Amino acid sequence: MFLQIFLILILAILIIIILELDKIKKSITDLMGRAKDASLLNRLSKPGQRHLSNSWWCLETPDIRAPLKLLKSSGQKFSSDDVKHLKEIIEKALRDHNIKVETMNEPLIGPRAATFSFKPAAGVQAAEILAVKHDLASELLVHPIKIEAPISGTDLIGVEVPYRRQAGVSLGHELETDKFINTKNPLTVPFGRDSENKQRSVNLHNLPHLLIGGAAGSGKSVFINSLIISLMTKHSPRVLRFILADSKRVDLTVYNSLPYLLTPVITTYQKIINALYWCSGELDLRLKIFAAAEMRNLEEYNKDRPEKLPYIIFILAEISDFCIGDQKKILAGKMIKLLQLGRAGGLHLVAATSKPGDELFSGALKANFPARLALAASSEQESREILNTGGAERLSGKGEALFINAEMSQPVRLQLPYVGHEIIKNVVDYFRGQSGNFKPADVIDLASSGDDLDELLETAKSLVIEEGHASISLLQRKLRIEYARASYILDQLENFGVIGPASGANPREVFITPEMYKKMKKRAALENANPALVDDMLGEAKELVIKSGHASAAYLERKLNISYARSARLLDLMEEQGVIGPGAGALPRKVINNNEQVILAGEASLFSASAKKMNFRILHFEDDGMLAKMYGAKFEKAGFAYVNYGSPSKNPVAVVLKEKPDLIIMDIIMPVMDGFTAAEILKSHAATKKIPIVGLCNMSQQADVARAAGLGMIDYFVKQHFIPGEIVEKIKDYFKDPKSYKPIAFYLMSGNLRERVSPVK
Repeated sequence: MFLQIFLILILAILIIIILELDKIKKSITDLMGRAKDASLLNRLSKPGQRHLSNSWWCLETPDIRAPLKLLKSSGQKFSSDDVKHLKEIIEKALRDHNIKVETMNEPLIGPRAATFSFKPAAGVQAAEILAVKHDLASELLVHPIKIEAPISGTDLIGVEVPYRRQAGVSLGHELETDKFINTKNPLTVPFGRDSENKQRSVNLHNLPHLLIGGAAGSGKSVFINSLIISLMTKHSPRVLRFILADSKRVDLTVYNSLPYLLTPVITTYQKIINALYWCSGELDLRLKIFAAAEMRNLEEYNKDRPEKLPYIIFILAEISDFCIGDQKKILAGKMIKLLQLGRAGGLHLVAATSKPGDELFSGALKANFPARLALAASSEQESREILNTGGAERLSGKGEALFINAEMSQPVRLQLPYVGHEIIKNVVDYFRGQSGNFKPADVIDLASSGDDLDELLETAKSLVIEEGHASISLLQRKLRIEYARASYILDQLENFGVIGPASGANPREVFITPEMYKKMKKRAALENANPALVDDMLGEAKELVIKSGHASAAYLERKLNISYARSARLLDLMEEQGVIGPGAGALPRKVINNNEQVILAGEASLFSASAKKMNFRILHFEDDGMLAKMYGAKFEKAGFAYVNYGSPSKNPVAVVLKEKPDLIIMDIIMPVMDGFTAAEILKSHAATKKIPIVGLCNMSQQADVARAAGLGMIDYFVKQHFIPGEIVEKIKDYFKDPKSYKPIAFYLMSGNLRERVSPVK
């Protein structure tokens, strides 16, 4: 009896284990993952422990700072004799207008202006003094002057007189003072001088983030540069790193290749989003490390460790220009998390905009910037959008600003420090000389790729097909995810051809019906069991893409009612046969027009009589001149005009345009790594669509090809195959009509290897 009961219990336990096997496996996996994380965190949490070898912050970086001698003080000193002379002019002007003064106080000498205060005699009205404002300005030979009658909280009248010779505030002078040299706060930066000429400084750690607003030309970029330079004089790249974003591509790109940068200066919206994703992951890791070490923040964690976790300063210049429409909600959502948690993790954001009223700053985003800096604003409304109060509209520009933070009830007026282009160049040249050509992309790779798919993509795909419509709110509600992630998934579904583009507030159209989806999944199971089935539909797929001019896996999946994996294999086969070009992320592939007959007559076609009659001109960019050595003599002998320009970044666009070439040959790696003059050349010619550009690359540079193509820098690329001792290249030409420019098909022959050269669009 007992034996039977025992066997029944054993059987019941086995049944439960079988039923719960998946859950048990998941639990074991989670426990193993936690144990691994715990091991990692335990190692990092021990005082004196060096960081793990796979952490970006332990990569070798130079321990150098910008010496203060590079920051020569450029501000003019305003002498006491000048101020005394202004005081005498004011006293005389008041006497001439019969305005009696009881007492004249010593002037306050500020960085841009001197303020003279006096107590009028009994019976003198403030209106009398205000009435002589313009006459007083004429006597002083300056405009405008400001009269405060009376000075708030006093019975004094104030006259602010700007200097005729602007003194300004030199960044170098501010950094040389004992206040900054001896400060123990690592993120202290100079904020210039107040109206009493007292030094002002701010600790970024206490802010902890800063919003900068002001009209164009008010001095935002100058202040951002002074902030960057001042931190570079204080810390080496081992202690401090930057992520810089510049929509105008002119203010911050000078810092590219410096060891402080975690990535080259960001110039596109998508790369900002990717950088914010990276920062979010970095912040999560840091907070886990601090928790395991029983520390509250970065300062406590770094205190007893030989290798410090670096501060990260993320600066976004003209942030509003990076995005439009719904992109602003996504960007704001990504920034808010960093704004809320960044201080503890040592990550600080500085955002500048000339459009503080933009919808990007509405709601929670602006509220998470307790520190605001307003330079000259175009209106009182714009001032209120930055500071929640007026005043910035009355600033004179040229670095004059109002600053407020969470600890202040009223903004303080400042003259921000100035740093000129010559000083910036000196600092940049110094670091490049000391650290060489540093490659910040080795730390963070912000390139978008088609492999960066959300783990909920398939779930979302099934959901929208079942519902028959797609919207952000649907994904948020059903998948319980935030707005930004839902929007990102919709973009991926659109790229794969599952749904249509956004149409205002309406739900997006879904192209795949539930019935089609069931068939696709059924066929996918068959194909996975027998991959040879792919070849059966190759002919139909080729006919479809040539006729439609559209080639993507999602398109074939929908039109042929096959699985995505099978569609991708068909695309690979068509690429091998020269029907379509290579993949470029999530973009459709280029369909090569087979209706045009391409001449494959061999090398002679390049030097053919018809080409010679066209006065064919070839412009070549290559530093080592290998092609020039191989083909230069042949080109000249055949009567071609051939010019080798070396690096594209060393030649002005105007010089290149004078050549009026029929073809431009360029090494891909050069426009990517050596400047963007090549992109300007292409844009100049693309409008007329007359001059194709062919880029050369080796097989290890496919990422550079994709990047160059994405930037619109090339029309075609040729894969170089390296053979011992030489590179053998054959470039073929094709002209359907000698009077018009047609796309050129380039081929490469190396021994028995013949490879179709792929157009990139």
